[in-house]
Amino acid sequence: MVQAVDSNVRKIVYEFLNELRDMGTVNMFSASSDLHEEFGFNKSTCRSLLSDWMRDYEEKSWDEDSDSVILMVDGDEDDEVDEDELPERKY
Repeated sequence: MVQAVDSNVRKIVYEFLNELRDMGTVNMFSASSDLHEEFGFNKSTCRSLLSDWMRDYEEKSWDEDSDSVILMVDGDEDDEVDEDELPERKY
């Protein structure tokens, strides 16, 4: 059963997961065990929090990259293309 986690605790958990990711020493797909060790949540809660963090991280990463995309054309990295000019993403 997934435990209820308030927004303040969730923020602390996300900061912990960000630090783990930044260290680069942990496979983030197995970080639920690190959550269990650090915070004592049950396994279902740890998996749920990790899944939520991954989804939020992916969305934030996507948002940061969504303004423009740098394309390499004939070795030139300076050509920026507005996202509206790109084909629709299939994923």
